[in-house]
Amino acid sequence: MKDKSTIVKEGVLFIDILKGFAKFMLILVVHFITTVVVPARITDYSLYNPEGIIHYNIGFPFNSITIIADGQNLNNWNLLFDGNIGVGVNMIQFLLNLFLTYVIITLLFRWIERKRSQRT
Repeated sequence: MKDKSTIVKEGVLFIDILKGFAKFMLILVVHFITTVVVPARITDYSLYNPEGIIHYNIGFPFNSITIIADGQNLNNWNLLFDGNIGVGVNMIQFLLNLFLTYVIITLLFRWIERKRSQRT
């Protein structure tokens, strides 16, 4: 039979794991939203391109997704799910974007916690 201190430690550990998972899910959601909301950068669009193929670079702050499309789409949502020829993902820049999002959210949480502790 477990004593109360062991049960309390396991409960605290479980709550810490849930907080970490919730923070990770928040980072993924923020990263996905910035990927869809921030406009794509057109890199290979020229009048001399006979096939009309356009390269869109998506990602914030670094371009981690490159989409090759044959027409001009209006938003990132259509680029990601409709009418593209190919998609390339640069995993190093993708992970760097996730890391920077993690740092920003962690600093934001610490700042909010500091403001709360100053009020009391």
